Amino acid sequence: MTDAAPDPVKLFGVRHHGPGCARALGAALAEYRPDAVLIEGPPEANDLIPLLADPAFVPPAALLVHRADDASKAAFFPLADYSPELTAARWALNADAEVEFIDLPMTHQFALEEAETPEGDVLPASPSPSGGAPPSDADDDEPLEDEPGAPPDGDGEAEGAGKRYDLHPIRSDPLGWLARAAGYEDRERWWEQQVEQRRDATGLFDAIAEAMTELRTEAEADLPDGEDLAEDRDALREAYMRRRVRAAVKAGRHRIAVVCGAWHVPALLGSGGNGLGPDKPDRELLKGLGKVKTAATVCPWTNDRLTQASGYGAGIESPGWYGHLWAASSPDGGDQPAIGWVTRAARLLREEGQDASSAGVIEAVRLADALAALRGYCAPGLSELSQAILGVLCHGEPAPLALIRRKLEVGDALGSVPPDAPAVPLQKDLEATQKRLRFKPTGEKKSVTLDLRKETDLERSRLLHRLAILGVPWGVRSHESGTGTYKEAWTLDWRPEFAVRIIESNRYGGTVPAAASSKLTEHAGGSDGLADLVKRLDAALLADLPGAVGLLVDRVRDAAAVAADAAGLAAAIPPLARVARYGDVRGTAAQDLLPVLRGMLERYFVGLPPACRALDDEAAAAALGGAAGVHGALKTLELSEEAETWRGVLFALTNEDEVHGLLRGWAARTLLEERAIDADDLARRARLALAAASEPAAAAAWVEGLLRGSAKVLLYEDAVWAALDGWLTTLNDERFLEVLPLLRRSFAHFSHPERREMGTRVKDLDGSPNAPSSKTLAAGPAVDEERARRVIPVLRTILGAGT
Repeated sequence: MTDAAPDPVKLFGVRHHGPGCARALGAALAEYRPDAVLIEGPPEANDLIPLLADPAFVPPAALLVHRADDASKAAFFPLADYSPELTAARWALNADAEVEFIDLPMTHQFALEEAETPEGDVLPASPSPSGGAPPSDADDDEPLEDEPGAPPDGDGEAEGAGKRYDLHPIRSDPLGWLARAAGYEDRERWWEQQVEQRRDATGLFDAIAEAMTELRTEAEADLPDGEDLAEDRDALREAYMRRRVRAAVKAGRHRIAVVCGAWHVPALLGSGGNGLGPDKPDRELLKGLGKVKTAATVCPWTNDRLTQASGYGAGIESPGWYGHLWAASSPDGGDQPAIGWVTRAARLLREEGQDASSAGVIEAVRLADALAALRGYCAPGLSELSQAILGVLCHGEPAPLALIRRKLEVGDALGSVPPDAPAVPLQKDLEATQKRLRFKPTGEKKSVTLDLRKETDLERSRLLHRLAILGVPWGVRSHESGTGTYKEAWTLDWRPEFAVRIIESNRYGGTVPAAASSKLTEHAGGSDGLADLVKRLDAALLADLPGAVGLLVDRVRDAAAVAADAAGLAAAIPPLARVARYGDVRGTAAQDLLPVLRGMLERYFVGLPPACRALDDEAAAAALGGAAGVHGALKTLELSEEAETWRGVLFALTNEDEVHGLLRGWAARTLLEERAIDADDLARRARLALAAASEPAAAAAWVEGLLRGSAKVLLYEDAVWAALDGWLTTLNDERFLEVLPLLRRSFAHFSHPERREMGTRVKDLDGSPNAPSSKTLAAGPAVDEERARRVIPVLRTILGAGT
């Protein structure tokens, strides 16, 4: 505790998310017995403080403050069981002491953000949804309180709050400077030894205040004349906190405890530690700050979002380990963290089918103790325990240790908040639906398979689809099952930042179905193309939103009536065909889409041949993709009249020289599969397309189209094989080198067994007595076997069959 602080104020500088710091703070408050506890945190959440002592408030959880008119501008303030701020708030509530948050209100910080953000820039709304945080919003995940090791400008700022500045090296990593001064290379190791494993916390907060005062003094001494270490935002925050402390003194509080980030302690002590100083400079500094309307609530959080790897500015390496230390130090925790940790690791390994004996547990604990003694530590830390577990329980294998890292060191805990916590109607409806369906989120990523023939599973599927429409991808389809399937495979991964998106989506409606339906139909048909409308319709059917379905069917019908672009029609037909054919699997009426589809198909059939003339390679590939999608849609719909018309379109493509070779080859192969032509007809078309007079590039494109998707046409149609063989023998070296990259591309997507079988057929052409001659393969002019043998090495190169 700090003697320099003016009586009746005592300051406690803390690090966010530290069990040792939280434990020491609890003991210090019990000794000091303050009648007011002031905590660095968002004042907008002061009304939520009583919830922190509610048994239903189970960390990890977070305070959430957002703009009332735009929930995408939000700030999270995560709390764990071992957060000193939570310890202080709960102590004050239990002791009937006054308690409040005293950081610069987010109403001002959001206004400052708006002023600092260049026009057109968009501030991130929430942390990244990949636990590993891919598109990174790392700079936006800020802690509730300062921690010596986090970037100082974000130390007490929440996600989304604050602007980054160039920092003084000491400001960037004060904890690292203290660790290096003590002879440690690892600042976390130093902190664990000095604080987390400290049994006697007497003088801890005095030492923290002294260390931070020296660091700030040193950092300010390094600055050029006329420059100030404090950034604009930090200066404002510290001024506001000093004013709140003065207000508590003026209100007659006799014993005031101030819990703040360690870096702020010297600033709150005043210049040279001689008091809070006069109020006027702080009042002038804060004068004229902008304001925006805000709202606050609490939401569940997850352990993996407390890690540094998630991009959280005040993140820790191993929240599960810190939680274990906190539990071990509780009155009924036994205070033997090493034994408890190794026991938990062994239990986890057994659950995963690994061998982990009781004797191994004893040996691992002894090894960890020995390692700590060799290194001069009073007790084994996570490093020693991990090395002991790796050597004894994991038998030197890194994979089981990685499991322990994921399941224990980080953990998959998901907190919960009281049911009477402030929440928008949409959030309450979602929670009620999850409870009714017994489908509550967990902190663990897991896979589920839903059987749509079961009413509960069908309702769960609809919920996941509706949330996806609202931009809340709690579930992601693991893979597309076969068409018409009654089962859906999902990967569930609830992210805490989804709370912001739920609040944002509340403007669409107070229930999940109403909000999803409103969002789907918003602006539908304005500038949306036909393909986009069909996607919306597909989503509405999957989510069972009848109101949206009816509106979107009308919009699709109107858009389809004037659509003539072949590419746009090709993009819209397949999903619409799937909806029309399989919509009844989910209990939705989709038969009224068939007239719309017939009209779209008719226009596509008329427009495709002209659209396929004079295309370059890229455009031809796009047209082929669209045609293949329409072909699949026709097979799905089983419309005999349209299927017959489609075969006529394919014949037109194969017979028109101006059509790109890629499309002509694919059309010929499709006609063979549909039995519209036989093998002899295909061989005739192959000889024409691969004639010596054909341009090599055009011939190679025809081959690529012919082989698109499968090697069966080459493996089982001898006439096609012979035609390709004969064409290759006509190419001189220059032309062969010209088409070789195209041919390699054609063969590259074949499976290894298919390529191996082709290689075997090429090998059989080497003139051995049992090898089939080319005459037996071709239904055309006689083949010169000597010339055929010359092309064998070339074919081997193309097919990747080796020598």
